[in-house]
Amino acid sequence: MTSIMEVLGDELANLLSIKPIQAKGLLRLSIRDVMPDKLAEDLTLQNLTDVLKKGLKGRLDRIGASNSEMIVNKMVNFATKKQSLITILKT
Repeated sequence: MTSIMEVLGDELANLLSIKPIQAKGLLRLSIRDVMPDKLAEDLTLQNLTDVLKKGLKGRLDRIGASNSEMIVNKMVNFATKKQSLITILKT
């Protein structure tokens, strides 16, 4: 079965033109930065949005992504549009 990390990681990989495993690593580190005691499966949509806006943004800035704000906005929009899928994957 697909996981939240796979869904979000695949989207991020497409946006950054990197391998999905690398994108999932960025997402996991972003979660650890913002909510170190939570797993991806435990995040609400609001938590996930915070992780993307704060953690992922910081990680992208650190690796020199020139369009980090746009990527974060696209990821937040993607997560919002896929919130039903994300909810199902949590069960």
